[in-house]
Amino acid sequence: MFVQPLTWAHAEYTQDLKTVCSFCKEQPPAEQLITGPGVNICSVCISLCNEITAEREESERIKATAQIVKLLSGLPDSWQNHDAAAALYDAGYRKVNTGGAYGS
Repeated sequence: MFVQPLTWAHAEYTQDLKTVCSFCKEQPPAEQLITGPGVNICSVCISLCNEITAEREESERIKATAQIVKLLSGLPDSWQNHDAAAALYDAGYRKVNTGGAYGS
């Protein structure tokens, strides 16, 4: 008697790419997923991107404030250079320094 081995053919499981975050590869609920042409991002990844952006902007602010402190070092001693530098930066030093085009 000849016995032939059985082979099982299963359909390969693939996630629906329309419901998977392109960054973390998780499958969040539909209301937490923003879809675009060929890319999706979940609310968790958006929060992480916002944190990274905020850290970079704060780092840029600290560097720019240090440069302004150097510029303000000639002011009278009654001024607190760091406070004046922070106020100047917040008031738009970035725009003056870049000719009005922030980030360029």
